[in-house]
Amino acid sequence: RGINMSIILDVVFAFVLTYLSFLLLSLGNKKHAGITRLTSTPSPLLLIVLHSLAYLLMAISLMNCIDVWKTEIGVVVWIGLLQLASVMVSATFTYLPTLYTVVCNYLLLVAFWGPRLREK
Repeated sequence: RGINMSIILDVVFAFVLTYLSFLLLSLGNKKHAGITRLTSTPSPLLLIVLHSLAYLLMAISLMNCIDVWKTEIGVVVWIGLLQLASVMVSATFTYLPTLYTVVCNYLLLVAFWGPRLREK
């Protein structure tokens, strides 16, 4: 019996969304923002934007998991993905800070927001 590729793609899609949402949430932390192009704590407006995008990505990830596995199993899979993504973001920040910076700066467009948000 072969593995259903659509389920694998759904899991990867949900994980990537969850991982990106934790990256967005981590940028609200002064230490994490400092390693990227942000030199200080993000402004309150940017925090609202980052958190809103993070929660939107988490909601899309949850809906994807519920669509694939129905409510009971989908929520359990999603919670597992939350745990895995949070550990992966922490590991990326701790052990691969250059990768963390690249992902945050280019994938999440902090490279464009950073210069405008720095305190003079």
